[in-house]
Amino acid sequence: MVRTDGRFAVTYLLANCASLEDAQRRAKDIALEQTVELPAALVEDTWCGANVVGKVEGVKPKSDGLFLANISYDDDTAGDELTQLINVIFGNTSIYPGVQVTDVELSSRLHSLYPGPKFGIDGLRELCGAPNNAPLVMTALKPMGTSAADLAHMAYRLAVGGCDIIKDDHGLANQKYAPYEERVKLCSAAVARANAETGKKCIYAPCVNAPAHLVHSRAMFAKQQGAGALLVLPGICGFDAMRALAADSSLNLPILCHPAMLGLGLGGSSTPGCVHGFSHEVLFGILPRLCGADACIFPNYGGRFGFTKDECQAICDACWSTSRLAPTTKPCLPSPGGGMTLERIGEMREVFGNDLLLLIGGSLLGHDRDDVANGARYFMKCAGRGDDDQREQKGKEKATAPAPDDGDGNPRPAKAARPTRFTPLEGNHGKLFTCTDLTPTAGGELPTESRWMCGKEPVPTSAYKQDAKQTWSKINRTELIGMRGESTHFHVRYFEIAPGGHSTFEHHVHEHVVIPLSGKGEAQVLGRMWDMKVGDVCYVAPREIHQFRNPAENTESFGFLCIVNSNRDRPVTVDPNTKTVCG
Repeated sequence: MVRTDGRFAVTYLLANCASLEDAQRRAKDIALEQTVELPAALVEDTWCGANVVGKVEGVKPKSDGLFLANISYDDDTAGDELTQLINVIFGNTSIYPGVQVTDVELSSRLHSLYPGPKFGIDGLRELCGAPNNAPLVMTALKPMGTSAADLAHMAYRLAVGGCDIIKDDHGLANQKYAPYEERVKLCSAAVARANAETGKKCIYAPCVNAPAHLVHSRAMFAKQQGAGALLVLPGICGFDAMRALAADSSLNLPILCHPAMLGLGLGGSSTPGCVHGFSHEVLFGILPRLCGADACIFPNYGGRFGFTKDECQAICDACWSTSRLAPTTKPCLPSPGGGMTLERIGEMREVFGNDLLLLIGGSLLGHDRDDVANGARYFMKCAGRGDDDQREQKGKEKATAPAPDDGDGNPRPAKAARPTRFTPLEGNHGKLFTCTDLTPTAGGELPTESRWMCGKEPVPTSAYKQDAKQTWSKINRTELIGMRGESTHFHVRYFEIAPGGHSTFEHHVHEHVVIPLSGKGEAQVLGRMWDMKVGDVCYVAPREIHQFRNPAENTESFGFLCIVNSNRDRPVTVDPNTKTVCG
């Protein structure tokens, strides 16, 4: 709703009121506190009393001891500045016990000053090349302490895997591990390279959490390096800083609002029975939208934080609403996060619908510890953004096509149905993986195309690992079983090493089994060295340092299956010369 009387209104929830009269008295106290901060007797029959003090427009009961008070304020009290507008909305009253802001209604003048998101839902979908019938997907570069080069490699693989948006973790600032300018330059270039290779439109969003005098310059640096959005923490740098970035036409980048420190604005209102702070929908929906956020990240129910399902639904509604703000204010994407897993994507889509920016970090990164591109691909599949959707649509088009006739206009008899031979690559069902050709490659090169098919789908080949330090050489991998929805407690992978190549020299707690399928190679397990050929089987026990190699004098590639636990620890790299752990 938009007011046309030159006033804006705030709805306050009042707790512990003894009666309607008590609630009305408290509302009048708020109207004074938020403007002149004087006793009523000192402003009665004065110009300030008539034109500055807030007006109580209504008080009504909500439930036992709870009342809703609607108070309006003259636009001039806000001084055409967002900082003062927020001060008038809650200011000193935020310190009172038993008061919560549950809604804000602005005037047409204020809406013109704070027009909201520049891109909104439709704009973000267009920038990312995302369809309208499924959520967008976002993940985070982490953890803090990772080098800029490794973060960039991670960004590249996540972009190759298909993520729409790759943001910095909100804890990445300007630490020595990955200084801001180095990180932004490398990650922007990595995502651009992936887009050039895949034809996709992945966006990298660096975190611009910085000292006040550096926020704008860091945002401009990100723009110059090719970043596609900005991650902003208004709970730390301020809502007006976020508004200024959104309004800057020289930046013209989408704004992602992160909730760090906004928990203070709730004032404990996530505690059952506590009435304080801003309501969830105002703090994580209305205010960020007014300040230009194109997406609002919030902790989803069932994650690491204590939000309820109803509170999260209210946040989503505030992000989408066309009635609580001006009709011209674009809706923004709610982004449920805070410990979400790939397994919960279906539930989130069922509860909230498809106008979402799904945020999954740890679960994606842990899906395949060796190559996050596989986790990103699975993320896309779970979100309904994979090839399965295209096949389903083609199947529907084929099913609705006119039946062929016999030449005289009579339909041909339908053929008897035959059970399909093929099953999709994704999903937990029986599958047959066929090998197109296991002939070892010659000349020291690895095959450029996948050797494996599932039905009519090629099983993609990927990099051996995600590690900018490159502790291996001339080796690739193909995930066969365990990474695409199967319920196995093990994973089956196919590796291929070109002559002169090798795996990482490493150890880990989990065991694994290696079965050669083509060529010849070597296995070093602790101090033992074994020649390996087709028909052999190698077992590596827990914590045994090991490496697989294809000697340079060989003329053909060495291909083998590797079977490991599905729930496994991350390998520890060892220096092959000193036998010490690499740091």
